[in-house]
Amino acid sequence: MTGDFSRGPGATARPRTARPRTARPRTARRGLVAAILLLAAAALPAAAQTMDEARAAFARGDYPAAYAWFRAYAETGDPDAQNRLGIMHQLGLGVAADSREAARWYRAAAAKEFFKAQYNLALLYGRGDGVARDPEAAAGWFHRAAEHGLAKAQVYVGAMYLQGLGLPRDDARAVAWFHRAARQGNASAEAALGYVYAHGRGVPPDRAQAIAWYRRAARQGNDDAKRALRTLTAGRDGAARERGPSGAVERLLTGLAEVLPLLVR
Repeated sequence: MTGDFSRGPGATARPRTARPRTARPRTARRGLVAAILLLAAAALPAAAQTMDEARAAFARGDYPAAYAWFRAYAETGDPDAQNRLGIMHQLGLGVAADSREAARWYRAAAAKEFFKAQYNLALLYGRGDGVARDPEAAAGWFHRAAEHGLAKAQVYVGAMYLQGLGLPRDDARAVAWFHRAARQGNASAEAALGYVYAHGRGVPPDRAQAIAWYRRAARQGNDDAKRALRTLTAGRDGAARERGPSGAVERLLTGLAEVLPLLVR
């Protein structure tokens, strides 16, 4: 029996009224959590819209506005914004050209496995632009981007294996990387396969295969493939070393290639 005995033996016992001590706090907590979730959900479209606006500003050439948005997001650790900021620093878009600053932003995004930044950083190491020229570092970053499936990077990894530049020479691995990129329809990879079949690099020499791959690349406008195809179809055996995709990589890595068409945005 529950009662109030503080009034003595003769006092009439009155039952205590139970207080709902837990219902209100739980309700309050649930309300707070719901409010936080609603605020977070409302913030997400705004953030996405801001990044879309930044990309749109970049596309229409409003570089000061794009730079301001990308810088804000890059400072929060967004790898896409960091990569785009690196491009703007490298090319002097909305800010003074500064390849060292570009390398800093590329590296920040590349460390987060953002493959576009890994590729762009590899280009800097290959050309010695903003960083000391380092074929091994270039090959490492190209390789990481290639593993993410970037066809351009896969072509460079193959070409560097083919030349033994930054990587040990390995013709068979070169051919494997060229095939991976060619499966994505990359014209440079198709031209590279024409090259290796024409010269027996990592595969037995096969004039028919060389012509087939060169034709595929030529249909996409690849000039190296067009020149090589003219040589092979003119009746020559292809032994002459036509200027192929490995030469293009060599030009890149000695700093003679243009940067703009090679960047991945």
